[in-house]
Amino acid sequence: MLGNPDQLDESLTLPLGNEWAWKLISSPVARNREDKDTLTKISMVVKSILQFLLYVEESGMDFSTSLDTGSKMYYLLNSCLHPEAVISDKEYNEIFSKLFSLYQTSAAVDGDKTARSFIITCYEHSKYFQEYTRDRANYDTLSDLFFTDKVQAGDIGLSSKDFKAFDEFVDDLCAAFMDFGAQYNFFVYAIRFLLSPYMPVRVRNRTLENLKDILHLLTTECESKDKEKKELKKCLKYFYAGGLPFLDHSKRDHSSTLDILASVLKTGSFDLLQRQEGFFFLYAVGSLARNLASNAVKCECGVKSMKRRLSTLKKDVWAKILAIAIATIKEKCASADHLASIVLRKYVEDIPVCDLEFDEAVQNLRDLHYGQTSATSK
Repeated sequence: MLGNPDQLDESLTLPLGNEWAWKLISSPVARNREDKDTLTKISMVVKSILQFLLYVEESGMDFSTSLDTGSKMYYLLNSCLHPEAVISDKEYNEIFSKLFSLYQTSAAVDGDKTARSFIITCYEHSKYFQEYTRDRANYDTLSDLFFTDKVQAGDIGLSSKDFKAFDEFVDDLCAAFMDFGAQYNFFVYAIRFLLSPYMPVRVRNRTLENLKDILHLLTTECESKDKEKKELKKCLKYFYAGGLPFLDHSKRDHSSTLDILASVLKTGSFDLLQRQEGFFFLYAVGSLARNLASNAVKCECGVKSMKRRLSTLKKDVWAKILAIAIATIKEKCASADHLASIVLRKYVEDIPVCDLEFDEAVQNLRDLHYGQTSATSK
């Protein structure tokens, strides 16, 4: 139907539902399909719908509010599962990146709601959903269960198959990233979204485990070439859970996620450990540092776990984490944006190798904090 979309008579439109446009971009075809003409047509359709969605978002049409941000983001990321011949197009990359930026900005405002709608849409879009509704399982409690620390399907009478929709989507996205996606900026954005602090621990950990040998590739070419690291600072603030939890009431990172981050910093790829730069390295040392500082000051129970994680790191990596932790306390870091600034500032500083033992370092952090507190009270 042609004409001004804002002036269309709704009685003349087909009852396609709120998700029709987003579903059109997220219907992956077999990656080994070699019919060039068919792939060209699919590419044209996907780009046209993406362009339409970008217009809808930028013009503020009512249609743009028909889905939660998490649902939109799910369908957008799902479009990455098309064959490379479809998504390698420059125009696709550009439109995807613009839409992603809009959705990510919105998601940061209401992260929990975004994550829940992402997970629910992923499930409803899967083959398991029909089986689930047919079995009359307690669907309303599924997302609640998914966001608990202990994700056990049996707790509400579900089988492990009910989580396969999420697991398989993450696995498929990671597999496509390893096959061909790492060379494209938009695919880097897609994978990094799965590491957002409001996403379920299960999703974040599965992504990290799947890509543990190539996490150094989660940096775009633009970010690598930016000597002032402004681009990295702009994105890192979306991935830290906050500043110091006892200052901004943010959540500590989950222990299992911290275990993986520390493990990768010990045994990760040669590129990651030798160069010690890029998105993942800065994300990992920043996350470990904020939790080290927080545990040292306010959570005695977490200190032993942090000691287990950090005591066997290379001395230069340990020095960076400790320097960041000290700075978060000195500067009373109370936001993810502030943490990103500290991490990047310490990254460019020439930090000497640290011979300080863990227990002594923790005591120094405590003394620093309580010394500041005492001075303030006076």
